Amino acid sequence: MKVKDALMAGIALSIVAVLAGCAGGGGSTTPVPPPEKITPVIEWPSPSSVPVGTQLSAVQLDATAKANGASVDGSFVYNPSAGTALTTVGTQTLSVIFTPTDSATYTTATGSTTLAVTAAQSMVAYMDFEYDNPNDGNAPYYNIYAFPLSDPTNLTRVTANSMAENWSPTISPDRTLIAYTANIPGGTCTGCGYYAIYYINSDGSGVQTLVTNGYTGTASGQSYDPDWSADGTKISFAYVDRTQPAGGATLGIGVWNKTTNTTMLLPATEEIQMGNGFSLPGHTRFLADGRIVYNSARSGKWQVYIASADGTTISNLSNSSSNDADPAPSPDGTTIAFDSDRSGVIAIYTMATTGSNVAQVSFPPTGDPANVFHSQPAWTPDGTEIMFTLGNGTGLDTVKSDGSNGEVPLLASRAARFPYCR
Repeated sequence: MKVKDALMAGIALSIVAVLAGCAGGGGSTTPVPPPEKITPVIEWPSPSSVPVGTQLSAVQLDATAKANGASVDGSFVYNPSAGTALTTVGTQTLSVIFTPTDSATYTTATGSTTLAVTAAQSMVAYMDFEYDNPNDGNAPYYNIYAFPLSDPTNLTRVTANSMAENWSPTISPDRTLIAYTANIPGGTCTGCGYYAIYYINSDGSGVQTLVTNGYTGTASGQSYDPDWSADGTKISFAYVDRTQPAGGATLGIGVWNKTTNTTMLLPATEEIQMGNGFSLPGHTRFLADGRIVYNSARSGKWQVYIASADGTTISNLSNSSSNDADPAPSPDGTTIAFDSDRSGVIAIYTMATTGSNVAQVSFPPTGDPANVFHSQPAWTPDGTEIMFTLGNGTGLDTVKSDGSNGEVPLLASRAARFPYCR
């Protein structure tokens, strides 16, 4: 081999050696990094709108996780969680955290969607006579019914006490509960006849809950004519305490606190009546500020009174020589509808919450005042109309709150009384 060739061969070998050293030095290799984890994509279309008061369920909480078009197994943690009641009208944001089962391949992922919470549909509750009392073939029993204000044919029977009287229903502000008066045999009375306040889901599901405090469910007293406070935490009622004084009874208005399960009796509403025939105060209705309107015959005539929220003062709002009863505050709290016989037949009137600006808004026909009259008014939620009991419970009619359009039938051919709308 020539010297030149030898030198060139040596240089080539040196280059190969250097290159080998750069590739790993002595034959070692560089570690291969693990494959990058995949982050799943959360798919969660906006659910259909729901009315306020709805509890979240799998219908709304139905997010899925996918990667490369295929579903990924894992667990979902939602906020708010299932069972949460939606109490505010508007757009609600729902969020979720997804944890994959195969954590070696997939990462956790988050997602969100929006849900429209709408105002619940306005509904009407009322008492209906049903003439098949199994305890007494000659006496009716009464049950509570409800229907959407927009569809009076869509009736739901809320109570199912075939041996009880259920009456004076009122609807909670979120429309999920109905409070009412009942005398349930074996539940709240001895031999029946003593009334107590209950509430139940407005669709009739669930169990009846007894408002246990106050003069309820005993042989010595009774409570009746409930109403819900504006925030849904309290129920007002009228009561009779037959334990005192001897030969008479103490009557008045009370308020039950749902949160604390305690009762406050309003001292200024207290009345003492003697004998067996009582002129029972009742038809309690809350104003938004906590005051309560009700009717009482404490002055000798039925009149509309208003009690302060703490129950220390009352005043006679209607203050007339006629019989005025069944007060119902308007949704905006500025006006009270009531029934009165001041025209010679019982009709619906309105007045300001100060007792001024009295106006007649319904005009029943004269000639048969015992059977043709209008009573027990209730406002529609928008404040434009007032519904009322027609005659001796022969149906429900409505009238414009200013009396401008005459009577319009709402629910016919039903033995309806005590309407309440919210």
